[in-house]
Amino acid sequence: MPANGSLLRTGALLVMLSLTPAYASGGTEQPNLPATIQPGTPQAARVLKLLDHAARHDREDSHAFTAEDSEAGIYYYQKAKEAKALADQLRGGRAVHSQDVERALDNSGAIRFRN
Repeated sequence: MPANGSLLRTGALLVMLSLTPAYASGGTEQPNLPATIQPGTPQAARVLKLLDHAARHDREDSHAFTAEDSEAGIYYYQKAKEAKALADQLRGGRAVHSQDVERALDNSGAIRFRN
């Protein structure tokens, strides 16, 4: 069975959202993430950690699911590729859109593969 990828991913998204003052202070308004995350910034460093973590766990989940449910394995493989591509983009000095990061960290689509 996979290593709780969805729980880890949800936690990663919450950590990312907590980078904003409104969310961290318990405010009810939507987090105010910048439209783009610029490379070389402290926020980019935190996002890189989240993306690397997500890519690693999605690769693990992909391998774990491949034998028992190939569709789930493919889903996690694609999510790992998505997270790695964004991390590579940031490392390459290119900005990434925060919506793309949020989408890469969101694996709610995996619910269709749960028993």
